[in-house]
Amino acid sequence: MQNARKRMSNSSNPTLHPMQVLKATSPEGAATYLEFRRATMDNPALQALAPREKLLIGVAVAVALQSSMCALTWTKQARDAGATDAEIVEAMLVARLLKAATVNDTAAEPLGWLAANPQVIGTIPERTASSPEAVEAKKPSGCCGS
Repeated sequence: MQNARKRMSNSSNPTLHPMQVLKATSPEGAATYLEFRRATMDNPALQALAPREKLLIGVAVAVALQSSMCALTWTKQARDAGATDAEIVEAMLVARLLKAATVNDTAAEPLGWLAANPQVIGTIPERTASSPEAVEAKKPSGCCGS
C-alpha cells in the first residue's frame, strides 16, 4: 500500500482517474476489471451493438449513476468512436428520463398509500410534549429510523 501511495503522490496530475487509483492500490483488481471490459466491449461474439452504441450506453449509465469522471471518460471515448455531440447529448437526456422514471416508480407505493389514506383536515389530535400521541410520533419505525 505504501508503494501505491508513493506512485500516486509522484503523479503530476492532482486529479487522478479512478483506474489510476485502482491500479496503484490493487493491480489485480484493475487487471480483472480491464479483462472484463475487454470481454464485454471487444469480444467478437458480442457485436450486436457497435462500439459507438456501447459507448453511448456507457455515457448514459455514468450520467444516471452521477459519476462525473466516468461520464466525461465515456463521452470522450464515444466521440472518438464516431458518436456525434447530438447523439451523446441525447443519450444523456434518455438517461435523465429513465432515472426520473425510477423515481416515479419508487414514489408509487407511498403515493398510493397517501391516496388510500386521505388526510382529514381538523382531525389531528392536539399534541403536547408528553401526550401519548406525541410520544408515539417520536418512535422510529420504517426505514431510516423514521
